[in-house]
Amino acid sequence: MPASQNKLTKFFQELKRRKVIGVIVVYATTAFILLELANILEESLNLHERFDTVITVTLIIGFPIAVVFSWIFDLSSKGITKTEPEKESPTASYKKAGEKSIVILPFENMSSDPEQEYFCDGMAEEIINALVHIGRLKVIARTSAFAFKNAHTDVREIGRKLDVQHLLEGSVRKDGNRVRITAQLIKVEDGSHLWSERFDRDFDDVFAIQDEISMAIVDTLKIKLLKTEKEAVISYKPENIEAYNLFLKSRFHFNNMSEDGLRKGEDYLEQALKIDPRYALAHAGLSICYTRYGLFGILPPKDVYQKAKIAADNALRINGALAESHTAAASVKFFFEWDWEQAEKEYKQALDISPASAMALIDYIYFLGWIGRGEEAVEFAHELVKIDPLSIMSTTNLAFTYMITLQFDQAIPLYKYVLEKDENLLIARMNLLWCYAFNEMQEEAFQEISYTEPFISGDPFFIASVGFVYAIYGEKRKALKILEDLKTSSNQKYIDPLHIAIIYAGLRNRDQVFLWLDKAFENQSVMLAGFNHNTNLWFKYVRTDKRYALLLKKLKLDKWPAKPAIIAES
Repeated sequence: MPASQNKLTKFFQELKRRKVIGVIVVYATTAFILLELANILEESLNLHERFDTVITVTLIIGFPIAVVFSWIFDLSSKGITKTEPEKESPTASYKKAGEKSIVILPFENMSSDPEQEYFCDGMAEEIINALVHIGRLKVIARTSAFAFKNAHTDVREIGRKLDVQHLLEGSVRKDGNRVRITAQLIKVEDGSHLWSERFDRDFDDVFAIQDEISMAIVDTLKIKLLKTEKEAVISYKPENIEAYNLFLKSRFHFNNMSEDGLRKGEDYLEQALKIDPRYALAHAGLSICYTRYGLFGILPPKDVYQKAKIAADNALRINGALAESHTAAASVKFFFEWDWEQAEKEYKQALDISPASAMALIDYIYFLGWIGRGEEAVEFAHELVKIDPLSIMSTTNLAFTYMITLQFDQAIPLYKYVLEKDENLLIARMNLLWCYAFNEMQEEAFQEISYTEPFISGDPFFIASVGFVYAIYGEKRKALKILEDLKTSSNQKYIDPLHIAIIYAGLRNRDQVFLWLDKAFENQSVMLAGFNHNTNLWFKYVRTDKRYALLLKKLKLDKWPAKPAIIAES
């Protein structure tokens, strides 16, 4: 597309965003009605013969005024407000178009049953998961691809926002055991169809259809696959279609990343494994589910560790060629066993098999950051942004890597951008609070607490974060109140002892810090996996204590000095 044409397209999109097009249509319609009315009134009321001329001139003069006004201002339920320029993601400059690039949009559900939505999403995800094995193809991750679900956005606009050259869209109509799947591969530059096909098959043939679509994309884009890549693209297929159906349902709920979603996902995975005990992907998914229970503090880590380990071991034993199997195994080594060498080995194997696996990348970013290799974490966070540019979690992960490397001037704007998109994203709110606290921005920290408190009720980690900030800035009474509330809550539900240790660290009570850190160790606290990067942050006031070095040794972290250098004790 010529540069001038591309600029014209962008200008037209900006006119639509600022509602100028709508104003022009309304103005033209209104002007036509007024002119007709002026003619009628002039004749019926014997008005001056120039009456309609005055109306016409007035409307002509008013037209550019209305257009300029609509460009600058927006009329909404909030009144007349100034239209802000479209904000580009702070991470947008890190996107680089690969030689070949594609986004797989969620397939449209053409069935009469809305419950089939999970299957339509699953079709798109399976094709994404197949194509991410190809090293020379940039494949947009699920979150950014699904941002356009039911949006009917112009393909050129999608290409611009995701920085991709190609797009696959499709639809699914399922009727009993019959399924009709259509798919079209589109060139984003001009909207032309490069390939399209309709499949009318039995439901049992769905795996063959997925393979045919994936290979059609490869052939059309003229990508020469390595032998290992081709095997990865079309190799793994579950043996039982019913188990596969249940797996898709589990992933549909798991993607919500809520406690309810995790529990529903776990239930569907258990059902799938009863039907097909050798379903490796279901074992891997179950392991990740148990790991998330411990990571999010939903269940005590000691209660889920063995379940997560057994499921990961089963996935590796049944099919060690899956990236998901290695990701599950790595998560167990990382979060529960603190076996850093083996965890990294498993993460690298997962990324060797599937270089653009979003889940493996996210966990590996946290792994690198938490063991003190923050600069490497920043690099991988940029890679995640490239394949998932519209995901606010990608931006949040990048901000996290800047925070743990003490680049607060980079982290703070990113967290602010994320919160403009979703003010309820607790992890971003908490980490912005940490940035202010660690960067000695007391006024901003207290202001953030006033924003944060309505969002944190019931979440122990966020409550502990506020308690820590109160403690380091001299609000001892408020910090102690939060501390006692958390201790009381621990009698009714699981509270990670590390959260209580954090507040004691802010209060500089060394004995209580190590008392609760020992409890965290005994409870196999998942948060202890991040103890090395936290030495820069939460526990800087107690690091000279010999018990600190002892705990690092017990966690096998003494071999990895935290980077950058520890903040000087004050």
